[in-house]
Amino acid sequence: EIKRREEIAKEREKLTSMQAKQFEKTAGHLASSSERGQKSTCFHAWFDHLRQDRQRKAIELQGKAKASQVAMKSMAKFCEAQSSGTLQMCVGAWYQLLEDMRAHPMR
Repeated sequence: EIKRREEIAKEREKLTSMQAKQFEKTAGHLASSSERGQKSTCFHAWFDHLRQDRQRKAIELQGKAKASQVAMKSMAKFCEAQSSGTLQMCVGAWYQLLEDMRAHPMR
């Protein structure tokens, strides 16, 4: 879990760094380009930002999916333990009833 969070944090830092570089690059192009070039650069910067945002959301979704799997496994183990406990209680009560019936047979 800690390792996964560290990996997610690293990916976020990487994406943030990439975004910063892209925005710096875009700012440089805007300062030296024509109007048409500026529009193209803005569109590409926007598109890259959108793509990176989708990647970040996908990484977060994977993290949530892994956490959900862990929760489901834990819940399954809990339910299994509850079922085993209930079965043991029923069998124990049934066995005690049989013992009582043997000790005090009905006439």
